Amino acid sequence: MKMPARPLLLLALAALAAIAAQAQAADAPAAKTAALPEAAIPFADHGGINNWETDGSRGLWVESVRHQWYYGTFATPCSGLATAETIRFKFSPSGSLDRYSTIATRDTGGECWFKSFTKSAGPPRQDPGSKAGKGDKASTAKPADKPAAGQP
Repeated sequence: MKMPARPLLLLALAALAAIAAQAQAADAPAAKTAALPEAAIPFADHGGINNWETDGSRGLWVESVRHQWYYGTFATPCSGLATAETIRFKFSPSGSLDRYSTIATRDTGGECWFKSFTKSAGPPRQDPGSKAGKGDKASTAKPADKPAAGQP
């Protein structure tokens, strides 16, 4: 017995719709945990950075002069950052500190590239009696020259 073409087409479309709905439902948890939008500190090359604090070798919290905190996650672990007393910022061509910026530590001399740079609530707060953390780094952060146009 031969099935007419129209019902067969409708059956195939229904199967495709069911598969698409199932795939969309599987992606729903990922959408809820989607990354925060990328951010930037404008005019960071003109004194726009107030403070910074490391997150081991994984990332860096940076406070703007407007007291907004940001968190930069590195593409790869940034060796030497956890014990660094000074860092050097290399800003994006616009002069902003953003995901296209890098930092360098005196210890390693290598550059650490940001994978993402987003707004943050700031670093976790320490107990006042705790000696953990290095305190205000604003006086030790050294901006680098802006790279030439077209360079990252």
